[in-house]
Parts: sequence; C-alpha cells; structure tokens
Amino acid sequence: MKIEYINHASLLITTCGKKILTDPWLIGPSWAQNEWLFPQNNHEPEYFNNIDYLYISHGHEDHLHKESIDWLPNYIKKIPLIIPLFDSADYFVDTIKEYGLENYIMLKNNESINLDSNIFFKMFINQSDHDSSLLIESEETSVFLQTDNLLSNEESLKIGDNHKIDICFTITCLTGPFPGFYNMSKSNMMKAVEMKKKNSQNFSLNIVKNINPKYVVPYASDICYFGEDFYANELHRDDKQMYKKLVEQKSNVKEVLIMNPHDSIIIEKGNLIEKNISLKNVQNNIGYHYFRNKDYVEKIQSIRAKDNIGNLEKYVKIFYNSLSALNNTWNLDNFNVFWEIKDSKQIKIFLEHSLGKELNLIYKESDFDYDLKINLDLYRLKHLIYNKYEMGFLSLWNGGFKCERNSIEYTALEKNFWDWILSLNFNFY
Repeated sequence: MKIEYINHASLLITTCGKKILTDPWLIGPSWAQNEWLFPQNNHEPEYFNNIDYLYISHGHEDHLHKESIDWLPNYIKKIPLIIPLFDSADYFVDTIKEYGLENYIMLKNNESINLDSNIFFKMFINQSDHDSSLLIESEETSVFLQTDNLLSNEESLKIGDNHKIDICFTITCLTGPFPGFYNMSKSNMMKAVEMKKKNSQNFSLNIVKNINPKYVVPYASDICYFGEDFYANELHRDDKQMYKKLVEQKSNVKEVLIMNPHDSIIIEKGNLIEKNISLKNVQNNIGYHYFRNKDYVEKIQSIRAKDNIGNLEKYVKIFYNSLSALNNTWNLDNFNVFWEIKDSKQIKIFLEHSLGKELNLIYKESDFDYDLKINLDLYRLKHLIYNKYEMGFLSLWNGGFKCERNSIEYTALEKNFWDWILSLNFNFY
C-alpha cells in the first residue's frame, strides 16, 4: 500500500491496483475565503486521473470543497463516493448533490462495505458533531483516518480494542476563532494560545493511546491566514515537531511521521518499508506561500472592499429580523451579546441582544453589559443574507468575525450560544 500526503486531510492511497482520494481540498481558500492551505501541493488536475474511490468525511468546506471538486477531472463526479449517513444533516447530502457528485454510497455508524474484493471500508460517525472517521483495510494493512472527528474516549478505546491499526492519521490542532480572533491583552493571548495548543495535542495523544497504532501522521491542520488575518498564523499554527516528541515519549507508537505535500510511504503487511519524506520544515516558509497566492488574495480583498459599502442600515435591519425570529428558541441562562456591524467608512450600527429576551438596534456604542461582543463587517453580513456561504454562519467560524469578552475561559454557555446561532436563517428574505 502506498500513501501520498497531498495536503491537509487529503491523501492519495494506492492499494490492490486501486486509488482512493480523501477529503479533496486541493486549491484556493475555504471557510468563507479566510483559510488557505499551508503547505500546499503543486499538482495539476491531470495528476488525479484514474481515481477509483472518493471519501468525504463531512460537510465542512475544507473537506467538501467546491472549487477543488470543479478543478479535478470531471469524471471524479461519477466515481463511487463514500460518505457518512448522518441522522439529521440533510444539508450534507444536499451539498453533495449540488456539487454534481452523483455516485455516493452512505454508510451508517460502524457499517462496513467491501467495494473491491480486497479493499474493506468501515465508517465511524460522530452524530453530534456531524463528522466521521474511516478505517481502510487492504493488503494486510489497516489505515485509520480520524479527520476532524473528535472521538470520545469510549469510542477510541472501542476502535483500538476491535481493530489492529497499523497507521493513524490524526488531527492535532483544534480550530475555531479562539483565541486568535478574540481581542485580549497580549499576556492573556499567549496564555490562551499555549493552553489551546496543549489541550489539542493532549486530546490527540489520548486518542492515539487508545487506538494504539504502530505509526502516526499528524494531518488535517495544514492551514494559514493572509491579508488582515496574517497575524493569526503565529497564534493558530500547529507544531508538528512538538507533537512528534510528545507522542513518541508518551505512547507505544513506533514513529510519528511528519509528512508534507508530495511525501509518500509504502506499507507492507502493516510494516513501514519505504519512506519518501522531505526533512525540510516547510511550516516556516509561509512568506513564499503568500507570494504564490498573492494575486488570488488581492482579488478577494478587492471584492470585499467593494462589498463593504452601501446600505448598511438595510442589511442590519434584515439581520435584526433574523435574530428576532430565532430569539424565542433560546431557553438557557442569561447571555448577552453585543453585535457591532461596520462598513469600510467605519460607519457602525449596533445590536444589544439579551438572548431569549430583548433585542435592540442602536446607532451609537453603549455601555451594554455583554458576555460576548462580536464585530462583523458589512460584506460578511451581505454574503450571509444572500446565501453565498456554503455553511451559513458556520462559514465564519475561522476568522470571519472578531470577538471580545472579559475572561479567557471558554464557558459552556458561550459554546451553547455558538451552536444556537448556527440556526440563523435568512431564507425569508
């Protein structure tokens, strides 16, 4: 079995004369054009000729990426596509269909399928998070792809007990706006950065211990930020070298392999027999990567600047109506959110929102006692209203807004708020 590391969560697995491509985010930005691949592969579409199977783990844009799907050879839309069957995520299948992917095979949690006499697939689903992991067994070798699935301790132990995993691809850096897109003091920011990095790597370490593979590859964290968010690269960057040291010291793993685009390994009967891996630390080469994408980045910035003017009050009132329609569905403790929406001329309109209670539109900043302040640019709001973001409000999760709060702690109530706001609906407009 040969495994080529394409980038992020995208792998090209060749086994028994068949090729399997996973989670193809291959070009361009994702997450409302906030996140970029880093490092990024140098392949052309023709490189992906003769793919036999496709696996897409979930509906987030860095795994189900329209620009990449359209960039690939057109036949890709017709080959067997393995996807999870979520209990209540019609949007996922709707998006699959919208992107022209015709031949999808839905697997339930713990369901197995043998699409080729020598290749076995088994699905593991996180229904609460709408995410999945995949086990591939072929040629007496087992590969486990965690993707973004935040496996419970119980689930990862069960996988380790029931399967002999040879190599595990695992996510080592939890994403989201905190802390890099929160306004806080430098000392608190550094504390929060270290806390998140430590928690992320220890979470992954626990999964690795439970699954107990021979080899581990950190993946699904190959991202960066450009433009006004460039600063966040120092705050949200994964440290694979640190992770390698941690796992090799505190688990029974034989080796943690740090793979970059175009690196590959060959495994035979569960044992690593060949490594074609560059030892260069490409994570420090972000400047070159920016210039590679400079024209695309500047094009996006130009479009944003044009969209960030005009009819601010009109769009804020639409936003107000959407929040009002959602407001009575909040049934938890008191939580106050102060929204600031601004345009390129720095004209601002505010919303004082006591969830489940009052919602007020005001034209001057007030002394509203908020638990969370959210700063949103007009062009973001326009794109939400006109359904230009594939994942709705969730598309803004990685850099699409800036926040403020008094504490560096991420409370359960705030998490409930973020889950709640994802139901925001503009379809009435």
